Amino acid sequence: MTPSPETATPPTHLGKPRLTVDEVRKSRHFYALVRYFFRVFYSCVGRFTVEGAENIPKSGPVIFAPNHASFLDPPFVGCGFSRSTWFFTKDELFHHGFLRWFLPKIQAFPVRRGAADRAALKKALEILTQGETLSIFPEGERTRDGNLHPPAPGVGMIALKSRATVIPVGIFGTYEMLPTGAKRLKRGQLGLKYGPPVPLSDLYGRRETRELQTECANRIMVAIADVLGVPPPLQETSASPSEGALSQSARPAASATP
Repeated sequence: MTPSPETATPPTHLGKPRLTVDEVRKSRHFYALVRYFFRVFYSCVGRFTVEGAENIPKSGPVIFAPNHASFLDPPFVGCGFSRSTWFFTKDELFHHGFLRWFLPKIQAFPVRRGAADRAALKKALEILTQGETLSIFPEGERTRDGNLHPPAPGVGMIALKSRATVIPVGIFGTYEMLPTGAKRLKRGQLGLKYGPPVPLSDLYGRRETRELQTECANRIMVAIADVLGVPPPLQETSASPSEGALSQSARPAASATP
């Protein structure tokens, strides 16, 4: 059974976590400062509302699974709750001097796009084993038309391996404020809505195949559509072409912030 918000605990079936408490927590004060900045920023460019925060576990491993419509999404996801969250960030950004220093401070870690990145998968599972939270955009990239798109199976793979509580997240207004290709930011109404945990316990213990990962990813995507109040996208099938499960599910926006 999927852990309830009050009783979620770190998974034990993955073995001893490799992350130290110090590594996980050393950047928390800086993270909190950056998150405060973004909360002020979003309040200035457009009032934002938060719903469903009571669905977020107070402790234990959590995967936040939001829709992805804009560059504004990564920093916005973490503005509605008190816990910190980790992010996948495309590897290229870590090649720049300032970003190479800044991104780890806000709990972002690199993922290679276009290939299955085992190191990023290992890092994600270590984070969740430590009882932390991880934000993953199941669609893998920003929508270019404002509609939801099928998920890649990587989010299903991480959810199945970690057995973390999966919280679907609806992001409202960022597409209208800064859609793909836009040159200027528009003012507007923003919203975050956190849905109840996605029921996945019936998938645990089954032989993990690509079909099972895809079924899990589709279930998460349907939950996101329910939170947004829109029809779900056509479901992805295991036969659909892909670039590699993890690289697609974890493909970030240009930056990742709390």
